[in-house]
Amino acid sequence: MLLTSLITLLITATLAYLIIMPLGGWLFEGMSWLFMHLEQ
Repeated sequence: MLLTSLITLLITATLAYLIIMPLGGWLFEGMSWLFMHLEQ
């Protein structure tokens, strides 16, 4: 029972990580672009 929940948790965490990472990178790029254009 414990092992099953641990595996489920691991899979969920991996999926969340894979979904959030590109989003975070895209947001970071957008912010950098915005700041660069505001500075000029």
